[in-house]
Amino acid sequence: MATFSGECADLGEYAALVASTAALLSGLAENGHLAADTIQTAERSFRQRGIWHSVAPDIRWDGPIYLDELSLTYLQAAGVLEEVCSCGLEIRVHPSTQERQRELIAAGHKGQETVKLLDKIRVLLRNAIEEGKAVFLPYRLGEEAGQRQEQVAQDSALAWLRADQAACDVVFFDDRFLNKYPFVVSEQGQNLPILCTLDLLAHLEDRKIITRKQRWEKLHRLRTGGFFLVPVEPDELEARLRKARFNDEGVLVETVEMRVIRQSLMRVRSLAALQQPAETCFLDGLRIVCLAVIWRLWRDQSVPVDHAVQLCDWVWRNLAPSPLDWAHTAQGQEGLLPLPEALAVHIKRLLHLSAALEGERHTAAKQWVEAVVLEPLLPANSGLLEPTVRQTENWIERLSDEIARQTTEGNG
Repeated sequence: MATFSGECADLGEYAALVASTAALLSGLAENGHLAADTIQTAERSFRQRGIWHSVAPDIRWDGPIYLDELSLTYLQAAGVLEEVCSCGLEIRVHPSTQERQRELIAAGHKGQETVKLLDKIRVLLRNAIEEGKAVFLPYRLGEEAGQRQEQVAQDSALAWLRADQAACDVVFFDDRFLNKYPFVVSEQGQNLPILCTLDLLAHLEDRKIITRKQRWEKLHRLRTGGFFLVPVEPDELEARLRKARFNDEGVLVETVEMRVIRQSLMRVRSLAALQQPAETCFLDGLRIVCLAVIWRLWRDQSVPVDHAVQLCDWVWRNLAPSPLDWAHTAQGQEGLLPLPEALAVHIKRLLHLSAALEGERHTAAKQWVEAVVLEPLLPANSGLLEPTVRQTENWIERLSDEIARQTTEGNG
């Protein structure tokens, strides 16, 4: 063996314990552990790397043989790793090497899945072009041939589309910077609507090309794929919750779909990816969805009280966007409610919940709101509840006046 300076390393008494990968193969061949064609295959590969020699060192074969990561790479590249591991000797590798091999295998499988997906897209695009359902936009050139490279480098995809929209009815962008605008204006002054994948899925459902459940599955795949700000619809959320099961102890078991929704929102919040106030409407919509589903579950007598408590608790803790949790995403306070008022908007509808229920559900809902919604705020944020208290008082007064008016009209 040689060091980086080109001189042989003095291994001393350990010389019989250390050998190069090529020397190992030579020794395996001389001792009859590998077939001749296997050695020839390995020799061709090793000679290309300049590491082959035919001298077999005095290797001890009565104990385990340890392979490092580099030797595994050489053997695998030569196509003889399987034969070496099957020759009857005790082959060992370090646990960290084994773990890295597992990671490489997993990455290889992921790469194969990606290749299959890209191939599927290629086939779909080819068929669409052959059927006249898809066309390529014209290639734009500069005014002079010499300007072509500069023109290509300067033009963005949006600029290309602006110049070549004569055959387009709409433009699709899955880009938050672009699809926040209602339309794009071409160089000819033509206004074309800007849509995204969510709009396309809704259109396919309206045309009955896909069902509502199929669209929900597509939304699930978008969340799994890392798409930001995929909306949660009340019907979808309720359907996901109603499919959740409870274990033998009666504890809620989170489904895969529920977990993906929770994790996607946690990722958006932790990365501060949502931009307020520009995208506060996303949080407002999510808040309305959560409240609607919570009300549905509590008012549905077919849902056991203990199940309603756990399902609503999961929604409130994981999905309902508390202003306290999302305040760090605000870029200034212009256009946003002060935090106490925003918190009042967030929780005041839940305070009305128990008033709409009776009996056991009334008591359980009241206890749940106190334990999950109000008590966590009292130790450090009790002052934030003052606007909520005032708004609730006004609501009670209006409700009392309405009841009194109806009573008077009924007696009259």
